[in-house]
Amino acid sequence: MHSLFPPPSPVPAVTKRVHDGTLQFPSDLLVSFSNHRIATTWRSKNKQVYEYNFDQPNPWGPQNRRAHHAAEMPSLFGNYTFPEETYEAMSKVQAAMQEHFISFIRGDVPFEAADGQAMKYGPVGKVAVGWKKDSRNVRAWKVMEGLSRDELVKTFDVVGGCIGHFDFSSDRPPK
Repeated sequence: MHSLFPPPSPVPAVTKRVHDGTLQFPSDLLVSFSNHRIATTWRSKNKQVYEYNFDQPNPWGPQNRRAHHAAEMPSLFGNYTFPEETYEAMSKVQAAMQEHFISFIRGDVPFEAADGQAMKYGPVGKVAVGWKKDSRNVRAWKVMEGLSRDELVKTFDVVGGCIGHFDFSSDRPPK
């Protein structure tokens, strides 16, 4: 079938945006939205919360040049050699992230942030406290907050089915 209908070359920008958004949605739903909800709940109970937003793109492979779930692990653990073209930016993020996490583990304040702020790692090596409302995830969170649990599961299943993820509404793996 692919030989009968080859994809356009180069891939149109809208197709790339749809592809990237489809891949981002499960990560936003399962990771960033969940973390946002937990942090919001803890804050409502007057607990100290230190949030971070990792927007430093994955340094390997042009198809992965976006932030996604677990893309921060190489920066946190520091046991990877970054590609030359991303080395400087990744090294800045890595040094700051390790310092902040070690401070937190020791019981120290890892960084100063006002309510509504989070430490931002990336893009392109930037490390600074910034407003959460300016994060790329906020639009997705607002949509997700308006959906019931069943609607979230159904939405995840539709999007996940498009990219080959497991269908959480049944016990059967995808065909």
